Order: sequence, then C-alpha cells, then structure tokens
Amino acid sequence: MTVFWRCFLAAYFIQAMLAAGFLFPVVLSAEGYSMTAIGWAMALLNLTAIASRPLGGWATEKKGFKGCLMLSGVLSLIATAALWLIPGLPGALTFRIVLGAVGGIAMVAVSTLQGLVIPEKQRGRLFAIMGIAYVIPQLTVIPVGEWLLDGGRTWLYLMLPMLLTLSASAVSRGLPAPEDLRDELDRSQPWGSWRECLNTPGTLAMIITLTSFSMMNSTTLQYFPLAIREKGLSASLFFTVNAGTCVILRSFGTSIVDRIPRPVLGTVCITIMASALTVALKTSSQTGLALCAVAYGIGMGYGFPVMIALIPDVYPPRLMPKGSSMGMLAMDLGFALSPLAIGAISASFGLERAMLSMAWAQYAIAPAGLLMWRKKPNKKEIFKCWII
Repeated sequence: MTVFWRCFLAAYFIQAMLAAGFLFPVVLSAEGYSMTAIGWAMALLNLTAIASRPLGGWATEKKGFKGCLMLSGVLSLIATAALWLIPGLPGALTFRIVLGAVGGIAMVAVSTLQGLVIPEKQRGRLFAIMGIAYVIPQLTVIPVGEWLLDGGRTWLYLMLPMLLTLSASAVSRGLPAPEDLRDELDRSQPWGSWRECLNTPGTLAMIITLTSFSMMNSTTLQYFPLAIREKGLSASLFFTVNAGTCVILRSFGTSIVDRIPRPVLGTVCITIMASALTVALKTSSQTGLALCAVAYGIGMGYGFPVMIALIPDVYPPRLMPKGSSMGMLAMDLGFALSPLAIGAISASFGLERAMLSMAWAQYAIAPAGLLMWRKKPNKKEIFKCWII
C-alpha cells in the first residue's frame, strides 16, 4: 500500500472517530442534561484538541507519524475506560476531553503527512481526493451510530471512537519518517520554530478562513441532528446526501480547486454552506432536506479540500509540522467557539435561532478573511488565477 493511501485511511479512521461524536448530544439529551451542559461536553473535546496541537507538532517531529497514531490509540483506550469507570456527567466530560487529545495529536500528524507527501503541482487535485476520506464517515459512521442509538445499543455506539482510533494506529505501520519526505535542500535545515510560523505571511488570513469554515461546519455537524430530530426528519438523510455530493465532486470535479484561487473558492463555499443550513432549518419535508443537503454538499465538497490545501500553500516543508498545528488550531477554534455560543444563545432564544446566528455570522467573517489574503505580500502566488 502506498504512503498516500495509508494517509487516506488514517485520515478516514480519525475523522470517523470525530464524526461518531457528532451524535453525542443525542446521548446526553436522552440522559436529561441541559443544552448548556451539552455545549460544554461538545466544546471540551475541541478545547483539548487546541491544547494538544502543539504537542502533536512536537511529537510528529520527534516520534514520527507512526508514533503519534500509536499514542492516539492508547489514549482512546483510556477515554473509553474513563467513560465506564466514572459515572454521570464527569465521566462523559472526561471521555470527551481525552478524545480531544486523540484528535489533536493524530490530525496534526495526518495533516503534516498530507502536506509532505502531496506534490505542490498536484495539490488541488490530490487534496480533493484526500478530502473524500474526511466525508465518508458521514456515509458510514453517522448512519451506523444513529442506528445503534435508535436500537438502544448506546454502549456499542460509545465503543466506536476507540475501535476507529485503533484502526488508524494499525494502518500507521510502514509510514516513513517525516525527514524522509523533505527534499535534500529543505532537509539540510532544522525544523522551524513557532515564531517563524507566526511570522509567515498568510498565517492570519489562513486562521480567519479556517476558523470561519470550522464554525460553520461545527454548527451543522454537532447540532443539526438534534435540531432536525425535533421536527421528525432524518439527520442521516441530510448527512448521507451531503456526503454523496461531496464524494462525487471530489472524485470528478477536482480541477476547479486548482483553477480558482483557493481563498476565493473557500469564501464562496462557506457562504453556500451558511445559506444551505439556513434553508434546511426552515424546511419541513424530507425532499426539501435532501435538496438543502445537495447545496451544503457543494460548499463542503469543494470547501474542505481548499481548507487543508491552504496550510501547505502558506508553509514550506520545514515548517509543516508546526504549520499543520496552526491550521488545526484554527479549525479547533471554530469547533470550540460554536458549541459555547450555541449553548449560551439557545438558552434564551432556542436552538434553531442559535444555529442561524452562527450561520449568518459567517457572511461577515469569511469575506474578512478573503480581504486578509489579498494583503498577503506574495498574493500573486495565491491569486495566480486572478488578474490583480
């Protein structure tokens, strides 16, 4: 198996582990916990992921990709044990905290591997293909998780994160060391510092764009199942159609990621996703829900490959481990902010209005990020398809 496809499988299993958690609000709601408690439970995973991203960058440089994924497997065992050994909400919060460290460390390793193994000239097309691994969990894990919960098999649903993380650990065997993927000129220089990452042109623009995208996606993935189930509609229908649309676009429409400037395409995709979620929250039929899922899938289908491609667009190989940490930190920030905001807003205005407020906020945040990209000193490289 080639390094690219090992990376693909590792990305799938870790994303599947995280996707399984999108149904966790359903478990907590059934236990009678408030929206505020649910918001904190969802946010804690992402806050822990934020805290563990620098550790992931250090571990990738020192222990390699295999070491990071093996460590993630061990942590998933600890998380599952804590859920059974610590009763009530403290056990659920501990479960989410440790899984946050799993995702934080593992995704830095996977993102760094992607940035180093994919050639620059093929970045748009191959990142689009790699993006399929991030959306397939919506076709596989979420329907399975919903089926388990509907059938009263909550205990088996709660085992999914551990099983998926251990699968990622298994495919890490045979991955090369990070140094082996750097070219000879780059390898002659030491790994870069955090100061260099922060001072790299385009870092702030990347952070704003990735945070906006993740706030939008977090709102949908973590709260849409709960909102739509209250109307008697199927969350798995939305996610299945969305995922199918993403897979089709990433399989047959990959050239657009190279032909349109990625910051521009990313902003358009975020806007489409916000609009699709707005309409989906107002629909009352399965047909309307499916149409909204197609629209959301168009934004997500092109948007996510753009987001992960922006990281190596900004950082050279010797900054890639720490640069990937920066990119993942930005993604985590959105996933941490949206549950806290939705938990607070929904307490006074309800879940639907809270979700709408998060979607509409992206109409301002995403264009602000685009303006920052246009101020980038080497913007001709980023906007090479535009006449500036």
